[in-house]
This record gives sequence, C-alpha cells and structure tokens, in this order.
Amino acid sequence: MAQRKINWASRAVTDRTDILEYWYEKTGSVDYPIKLEGLFSSTISLFSKMPDAGIVFDQQRNIRFVLVKYYRIYYTSTEQHFTVLSIWDTRRDQQKFSI
Repeated sequence: MAQRKINWASRAVTDRTDILEYWYEKTGSVDYPIKLEGLFSSTISLFSKMPDAGIVFDQQRNIRFVLVKYYRIYYTSTEQHFTVLSIWDTRRDQQKFSI
C-alpha cells in the first residue's frame, strides 16, 4: 500500500497552533509544546498508515478520531490522502464542538 499524503485542514492548523501557544504561555518554556507536537506528529504518521484503527465519529462522512493525552485528533482518509480535520481538547465543553 502506498503512503498516504497527510493534509491539514485550516481549522486543524489553527487548533494545533492555539494548543501549542497555550502551553508555551502557561509553562514559559518550549519543552512541553515540543513534546506535545512530537506526540501529535507521530500519532498522525502512524494512523495515516492504518486509518481504520481510529474510533468512528461520523460513519457517513468517514470521520474518525484518535486520542493523544487529553486531545482528540479528528481525521478522514482515502487511499491517497489522510486529512487532519481538527484537534479538540477533551477537557473543553463538548457541546461547543462541531465538525
């Protein structure tokens, strides 16, 4: 099976940036944001190779998610592409979340 191209939706880019900036401001250090970015990247790389391993969120739209610490990484995939849709902090109000 060929490697899927990993794409980031603009919302996912914003989510990731906001999360990493939050932790930088909270800790005053780049150590935790770098560690968290590494976890996000390695998880996305792994799941892009086996996307059906994620938890089904919306079967009709083929949206799944995977948990990384307190974060859900929502994605969709085809044979050629793996698209990260959003990164959601599960400690936030779920009623405010939508894809």
